[in-house]
Amino acid sequence: APGSALLRARLDYEVAGVIRAEGLRGPAELTYYAGSATLNSPRAYRIDHFGKEYEPRPMQAPTVLLVVMTCVALLMPVMVFLGTSVRYGNERRERRLAALRLVGADVPTTRRIASGEALFGSLLGLAGGAGLFLGGRQFASVVTLWDVNVFPADIAPSPLAAALIAVLVPAVSVVVTLFAQRGITVEPLGVVRHRPPVRRRLWWRVLLPLVGALLLVPMSAEQAWTDTPLNTLRLTAGSVLLLFGVTALLPWLVDAVVGRLRGGPVPWQLATRRLQLNSGSATRAVSGITVALAGAIAIQMLLTGMKTGYADAYDRSARERPDAGIMGSVDSWQQAERALTALRATPGVTDVRGTVDASFGELGHARPDDRFGSLAIGSCAELRKLAALPSCRDGDVFRTGFDAKGKNFTPG
Repeated sequence: APGSALLRARLDYEVAGVIRAEGLRGPAELTYYAGSATLNSPRAYRIDHFGKEYEPRPMQAPTVLLVVMTCVALLMPVMVFLGTSVRYGNERRERRLAALRLVGADVPTTRRIASGEALFGSLLGLAGGAGLFLGGRQFASVVTLWDVNVFPADIAPSPLAAALIAVLVPAVSVVVTLFAQRGITVEPLGVVRHRPPVRRRLWWRVLLPLVGALLLVPMSAEQAWTDTPLNTLRLTAGSVLLLFGVTALLPWLVDAVVGRLRGGPVPWQLATRRLQLNSGSATRAVSGITVALAGAIAIQMLLTGMKTGYADAYDRSARERPDAGIMGSVDSWQQAERALTALRATPGVTDVRGTVDASFGELGHARPDDRFGSLAIGSCAELRKLAALPSCRDGDVFRTGFDAKGKNFTPG
């Protein structure tokens, strides 16, 4: 790498090759592998190949909820903006459609033309967004955030997500355009609006936050949280329904409040009268802002609650039974025993347990995790603290594991 002369002088090894991009986390990562036949470090272990796969741990309920709420807070304003942007320029579109009616086009034809305009605009937007994405990610290698640096090829959307975006964006544009054409009739000499004032139904708007509250309130009364798939689903669904319910209630609240406004200055009367006649555009724009703000507040409250919960759990465990784990490297059990004796003599320490731990596995296996185990070396007194042993002498080896019911360890 450029500028590595000082580091190269300190590594007195023969260069056998160069690590390619597949072996680095990012273009700014500086690393090397040194081979040795006499490695004797206590923390070293032998490998026979690169590319070991680790099974990811399932996410816990707070993490799942945080991911879902973040996706909702980011994607819902985008969907609201998409539906609102398609309606921009409706008046000019309707005038163009009226001109087409004048030259002989019928009503279904004008609706197909309006849908085609929306479809073409959405496809053009997708192409422009894809071009900006592909061009922008080329600069990813020069950006480092929190010591994380990646290659441009590492920034790639999931094929399923990309396919959903490519299908949903044009579909939403066409559906919103056809929905906007329901209340009008394009005639050769103009546009006839024969749609009566919309009376927004309240029952389903109240139902969403009510169902969300019914899912969350019983969980708040539980003494201890149990991390099960059902509880995770209840927590996530309840939070999302509450967030959607706030957005669904907003148009009804705007109509209910504006409909009761009377009098005031002329600008105020003009504004309220405009909302009384048609509040759809204003509420759609405000709904996107409401979802973003409500989602940001929910995420902040969730992070604060998680932080407080972890801090309380730590304080409670420290008060009930404070303990500390110490790890170190030793050359023999006698050295570990001397360290345990010194810990037992420390004022305030009531109990000390310790073993020399090691890991073992079968080399060359396709999935090392399938043939992997841990080894604990210690005196009989220390091993009796880990398992119920009927007898123990120096040199004995025990194999422990859970029984069929998973109650305790069984010596073997």
